[in-house]
Amino acid sequence: MGLSSAQHLSRCTKNAGEPLIRGNPKHPDPEWQRLVFGSVGLLRHLVVPIPDGVFQSFEAIAHERLRGRDEDDWHILALALALGSSIWTEDTDFFEISAVTWKTSSIDGFFER
Repeated sequence: MGLSSAQHLSRCTKNAGEPLIRGNPKHPDPEWQRLVFGSVGLLRHLVVPIPDGVFQSFEAIAHERLRGRDEDDWHILALALALGSSIWTEDTDFFEISAVTWKTSSIDGFFER
């Protein structure tokens, strides 16, 4: 069994700021480090882990629709199907698989009206 959504969130945010610090020699000071890790820490308050049980029953459908594409993204499609929602993505693996998708350019145009 894979990681739960809470475990994914923890894994993603645990060391997310390190590349920003290591990859930016202009900002090695503690103030910059505090800013980077503080910003990444905010994700834990903005992102809500969804229990696997909410979308698990859509796993087979998601794998089927993504067959021949990136099936590792099945959980994104399964959650969208479970919630009856669309997917905001630039990933072409989600296009033309009977799922409603939004590209950033479409969203920008929607809000400019």
